[in-house]
Amino acid sequence: MHRLLKVLKQQCAAERVGDLDLQIAFVWPDGECNVCIHPRQVYFIQADQSKRPMAPRAELILYFSSEGCAIDVLQGRYNPIDAFMNEDFKSNGYIMWAFQCLAIFSSTSAANIASA
Repeated sequence: MHRLLKVLKQQCAAERVGDLDLQIAFVWPDGECNVCIHPRQVYFIQADQSKRPMAPRAELILYFSSEGCAIDVLQGRYNPIDAFMNEDFKSNGYIMWAFQCLAIFSSTSAANIASA
């Protein structure tokens, strides 16, 4: 199991999910994991590199320069805005939506950014 998947599971704040219904892909150069969010339910899927894509198509894709970068952002050691400005974090969609979705799995730094 990817280290990132473990962090996502540990830090998932179900009370922040609300009525969201989407799939998020967390992608870095040598890995990927997916999170399926349904109203008040969250499912975690690790993509099998030999059979990608394993999960249904993600509506939101969060790209990170490395798995360690993603973990640092989620655990508050790397500010997500700084990561975005340094091109260590990108999204396929509206960046504020990305920050809001990221906050479901984040420590206080990303959660504070999403609520600002």
